[in-house]
Amino acid sequence: MRISTRRALSALAVSGAVVLTAAACGGGTSGSHTSADAKTAPSAAASSPAADPFAGQTAHQIITAASAAMSSAHSMKVTGTMKESGSAMSLDLFMVKGVGCQGSIDMGSQGGTTIVVLGTTAWEKLDQATLAKAIGGAAAASVSGKYFKTTTTAKDFADLQAFCDLDTFAQGLGSAGDDPFTKGAVTTVDGRPALTLIDTKDQSRALVSLTAPYRIVGAVGPGSDGSITISYDLDTKITPPPASEVFDASTYGL
Repeated sequence: MRISTRRALSALAVSGAVVLTAAACGGGTSGSHTSADAKTAPSAAASSPAADPFAGQTAHQIITAASAAMSSAHSMKVTGTMKESGSAMSLDLFMVKGVGCQGSIDMGSQGGTTIVVLGTTAWEKLDQATLAKAIGGAAAASVSGKYFKTTTTAKDFADLQAFCDLDTFAQGLGSAGDDPFTKGAVTTVDGRPALTLIDTKDQSRALVSLTAPYRIVGAVGPGSDGSITISYDLDTKITPPPASEVFDASTYGL
């Protein structure tokens, strides 16, 4: 099983765009929350570990094991920027296995949203411009800064379930592909050494931690397609927004 960094970044961007579009166009009720702290983007500065844990292993063996190790995490934090249909998108998403996710998606002029998902219950807070498109300017002004509540089983929000699932993300990043990888330089991610694995087809890169448990800690798309940083097992909880920050979206036909 091989990772396709290019496909992974593209799929993540598409998922984020779908979540934002669904929120702007279709229905549920509302709620609100802030995302967890952002992590530092991959650094270009090189650093060497005391010993090479991957000595004698091929790039394919390393990427396969690192992909599988992602699913053993209790939680995962993904931050970064990527492109979808030529437009830049920034993502700050925290996932807890079997629980849900919390974070934000920003697509610049196309809008932004903050999401909280616990089980099948979801809350979204749209930026003011996107909210106004969905329910009208006057109504949007009356619920400014609040979340609407919905479920991941609702037609327009079914993609939230997969978007927020840690195992689904890990499987997507390590999905089967025929792209060959080669070992590159040692770099740093959040101050820790990581081995660069280069997709020889498009020069996109996967970054694998050189300290146990040897997971994928970042991905860089080809050219200016963006990059993500991944951190694991953070001591952060997902909590629903307070009732005072939730409005009844059904009142506005959502």
